[in-house]
Amino acid sequence: SGTFEEKEGVRSKHGYLSSLVRDFGCKHVLLQFSMQHVNQGFMYQLCYSTIQYILATYHLSSPVLQMLGAILDNIWCLKLPLGILSDACPVMGYNKGPYLLASLLLGILCMLGLGFGFLTDLWPTMLMLGSVQLMFTVADLLSQARFNEKAQECPRGSARLMGFMLGGLLMLGLAGQLALGPIMDKLGPRAPYLFAVVPGVFNLLVVACGCMEETRKSKAECAEDWNRVVSEKAQLAAGIIMTVSIGVMCACGGLPELWMSAGGAGLTALLTMAALATLVHKSFAKICVFFFLSSALNPSISGAALYFYTDGPAKYQDGPHFSVTFYASIVGGLGLLANFVGIVLFEKAAKTMPYRRLLLYANILPPVLSLLDAVMFSRLNIRLGIPDHVFVLGSAACEKALVMWGTMPGYLITAQVAPPNMSGFMCGLINCSTYLGYTVSASCGSFLLQYLGVTPSGEADEGDTFANLWIAALVVATMPLITLVFIPCLIPEGGSYGGIERLDSNNAFEGMMKNLSARRFSGNSNTAGDAA
Repeated sequence: SGTFEEKEGVRSKHGYLSSLVRDFGCKHVLLQFSMQHVNQGFMYQLCYSTIQYILATYHLSSPVLQMLGAILDNIWCLKLPLGILSDACPVMGYNKGPYLLASLLLGILCMLGLGFGFLTDLWPTMLMLGSVQLMFTVADLLSQARFNEKAQECPRGSARLMGFMLGGLLMLGLAGQLALGPIMDKLGPRAPYLFAVVPGVFNLLVVACGCMEETRKSKAECAEDWNRVVSEKAQLAAGIIMTVSIGVMCACGGLPELWMSAGGAGLTALLTMAALATLVHKSFAKICVFFFLSSALNPSISGAALYFYTDGPAKYQDGPHFSVTFYASIVGGLGLLANFVGIVLFEKAAKTMPYRRLLLYANILPPVLSLLDAVMFSRLNIRLGIPDHVFVLGSAACEKALVMWGTMPGYLITAQVAPPNMSGFMCGLINCSTYLGYTVSASCGSFLLQYLGVTPSGEADEGDTFANLWIAALVVATMPLITLVFIPCLIPEGGSYGGIERLDSNNAFEGMMKNLSARRFSGNSNTAGDAA
C-alpha cells in the first residue's frame, strides 16, 4: 500500500531483482527465468543453430536443405491455433500448465533421441527436430501469456519485467551460442541436444511445482471458455486455416522432387496468407500483407552458404574453410550482440521517426549490405587483400544489426491498431504472416539455387557448384527493393508517437466472413420482403 513514490522508494532500497519479486511474486520471476532465459535463450541457441548441421550430415543438396529448414521454422506459426486451443480446452481445469508440461516432456524425450542418435533416418530425425521446435513454440507462447496477465495486474512494473526477460534471454542466448561451436567440433552436431536435456528437466520441474500460478476452473467455467472461443468465428477460422496449412507444408517436404516440395509449400503459404487477410479489417489486412511480402521478397540461400563457409579443402579448395567453432559460435555470437545494438538503435529512432521511413531504411540498407555476401562468394575480398575471417565478421555484424528494423514495426503498429481484447490474436497474425513469407522465401531461394546450378551437398570436389553463388547473392540483394513500392499503400501514416487509428471490437473483423454474413442476412431479408 502507499503512493507510487513510496513504492518506488521501497523498490530502490530492495534492489532490481527484489523489486520484481515484490511486484510479481517469486514464482513468476522464476517462471520467466526458466522459460525465457534458460529455454528461449540458452537451450534455443544450442538446439536451433544445429538444425542445418544435422541435416547436412545427410548430404542433402543446398535447395533441399533450406526447404526442410523452412518447414521446421513454420512450426512457430502454430502459436495461433495453440493459443486458441489452450483458451478453449482447459485440461483438468488448467488452461496453460498441462500443455506446457506435455510439450516440455515431449521435447526432452526428443532431445535424448537426437543426442543419442536413435532413429537416424531422415524423416524420424525431422519429426524429432519438429517436436523440439514445438516445445520452444509452446513455452514462448504460454510464458508470454502469463507475462501479459501479470503486466495487467502491475502495469507500472511491466517495463522492468520485460527488460529482465529480454536481458537474460540475450545473455544466456549468447552463452549457448558460444558453447555451441566447441561442442559440435568435439562431439558432433547432435551432441548439443544432450547438453540441453539438463536445463530442460529444470524447466519441467519449475512448471510442475506450480510456477504458472493458475487457479483451477470449474466445469462451468471451462464450458464458458469453450463457448466464448467458438463464438469468435474469425479467430477460430484462422486457427483451423493455420493448422491445415502447416500440415500441408510438412507433407510437401516429403514429395520426391524439389519443384514439387518447394512449389507446394510456397503455393500453400500464398493461399494461406490470402485466406487470413480476408478475416480482418482491410486496414490491418494491408499490414499483414506487407510483412508477408517483406519476408517473401527476400529469397534465402542459407543452405548453400553453410556449405560454402564450412566445406574443408577436400570439398572446396578455394573456400574460407571456417571451423564450426568460428562460424557457429564467433560469427553467431557477434550476430546476437549486433542484434541487440540494432534493437537499441531502433528504440531511439522509433520515438520520432514515422513507420514508413523506418521501413524504408529497413528495406534499403540490408540489401546494400547483402552485396557484401556477393563480394565474399565471388572471392573478390581475397583479391582485395581482405582476409575471410575479418570480412565475414564485419558483414555479419552490419547485417544482423538491422534485422529487427524490418520486424519490430509490425508489432508496434499492431499494438496501436488492435482492440485491447484482440491484441494477442492480431500479434499472432503478424507473426504468421512473417513466417509464411519465409516459406515463400525459402521456396524462391531453392528454385534460384537449382536454376543457377548451386547445389553443393558436402561431397568431395564440389567447388564448381559454388561458381554462380555470387549471382544468387546479387538477386537476393535486389529483390527486397521491390517491397519499397508497397510501403505507401500498405503501411499507415504515423509512428509510435501516434497518428494511427485504433480499430474497435465491432469492426476489427470486418473481413470476408462478416461481409458474407451481412449479404446472407440482406438476401434473406429481401426474400422475406418480396414474399410479404
